[in-house]
Amino acid sequence: LRALVAAHPETIRVLRAAGEPPTVYDIELGCRGAEAPGAPTPRLRDRHVVRVRLPAGYPIKRPTVEVLTPVWNPHVFSNGMVCLGGEWSPGQGLDLFVRRLWRILVWDPAVIDPGSPADDAAMDWYEANADLVPFDRPAPDDAGAPPASDRSRIAWNG
Repeated sequence: LRALVAAHPETIRVLRAAGEPPTVYDIELGCRGAEAPGAPTPRLRDRHVVRVRLPAGYPIKRPTVEVLTPVWNPHVFSNGMVCLGGEWSPGQGLDLFVRRLWRILVWDPAVIDPGSPADDAAMDWYEANADLVPFDRPAPDDAGAPPASDRSRIAWNG
């Protein structure tokens, strides 16, 4: 996680790390995702804050994630909790986990699972408008983020 943040300080920031060793992280992700439904497209924002909690037994037990900023997403419940599906690998590491959260927030089709929605209305919108996602570039990697995608098709709140 430190290497990922150091490589992308303009788009990934750890706002808070609580505990020794840390068990709670508040992380700001500079990625474009939906904050609320809208017509004909969702209202977008370009920064999201997530709270990652590492349970006793981590990394064997998976983290939980809550989005603290307004969000509208097929895999986020109305209370902000992220549905991570059945996949968890103890060897995943926090850097890969944060990249996965990024991909969820930008509605990357590679991680959207129509069979497991947390928000039915968001999933319905996704299925009817799959050509408009992802809302932002893929998750950054340690070598640098790929170029931003064409964002002109969606209005957003920046």
